[in-house]
Amino acid sequence: MPKISLCIDGREIEAAAGASLLETALEHGIYIPHLCHDPDLKPHGGCRLCLVAVRGARGFPAACTTQVADGMVVTTTGAELDQVRRDMLEILLTEHPLDCLSCAKNQHCALQTAAAYIGDVRRNLRRTGTPGQGAEFTPCFVLGRDYCILCQKCVRACDEIAHKKLLTVVGRGGLSRVAIFASQAELVAACSDCLECVKRCPTAALRPLP
Repeated sequence: MPKISLCIDGREIEAAAGASLLETALEHGIYIPHLCHDPDLKPHGGCRLCLVAVRGARGFPAACTTQVADGMVVTTTGAELDQVRRDMLEILLTEHPLDCLSCAKNQHCALQTAAAYIGDVRRNLRRTGTPGQGAEFTPCFVLGRDYCILCQKCVRACDEIAHKKLLTVVGRGGLSRVAIFASQAELVAACSDCLECVKRCPTAALRPLP
C-alpha cells in the first residue's frame, strides 16, 4: 500500500494511504481521546471526543472518520479544541455514576482515561440527580444502562462481528437507550459463546454475570 507523509503535533509521520487519522496517531504513540472507536468495527464518529484541527479544514473533524492525506497538518490540542472536547465530555458525564473507585471497570475504563487526559471536567456542576435506569440482567450478561454512554460499540459488534443483530438503540435524544431484541432462550443460544458486546464495551455498561 502506498505511503503518504503528514504532520501531527509537529511530528513528521509516514502512514498508509487510506488509513484513518485516529489509528495513525495511535500507532505513533499520539493519544487522541476516543470512546466509540474500535479497530475491528467500522468508523462511527459518535462520541465526538476525537476531534482534531486540520489546517485548511473548517471546524474540527473527527479523527476516526477522517482519512490521512499527503501533506496534511494536524493539531490534536489547543484552547478552543480542548474546550469543545471538555464540553462533550461533560455532557457524557452528566448522569454517569460517580463511583469510579468501586466500579468494576476502574482503571480499565475508556471514559475514565479520556476524562483524566482532558482534565478540568466540571462533572458535579452539571449533574442533575435524575434517577438512573438501573440494570437489566440476562442469562449471559448484565446491561447497566446508568453506565452506558451510547457509543453503540455493543450494537455494532453484535451486527458487524457476531452477525446476530440482537442489540439496537431505541428512542431519540435524551431518551435513547440500548435495547435487547431477543428472548431469554435466544440470548442463551446466541450469546453464551460470544459476548463480543461485553468485550467491546468501554465502560461498565455491559459486564459478565456476577
